[in-house]
Amino acid sequence: MSSGDHYNHAIFTLDELNYGMSKLIENGYVIQKNNRFYCTKKAEGFNRKHYKIWENSISSFLRCAKIFQRENAKQSCELAVYFT
Repeated sequence: MSSGDHYNHAIFTLDELNYGMSKLIENGYVIQKNNRFYCTKKAEGFNRKHYKIWENSISSFLRCAKIFQRENAKQSCELAVYFT
């Protein structure tokens, strides 16, 4: 939530949150168990590989956006409702 506000001075809508979570789950970065969400080993590995300790959030967003463009990820997925 705070990242969305920081990047775009906006608060995510419920549809944006649900679609974003759908994409994270569809691409194997998050799993859902017992109504809770957990990062997968894939997400932890991505973070370890690409995390920079002194980088600000906008620089990180721009750099990671380029990295995600090269990822072999599903660009579309079925919208599921995780948040209401």
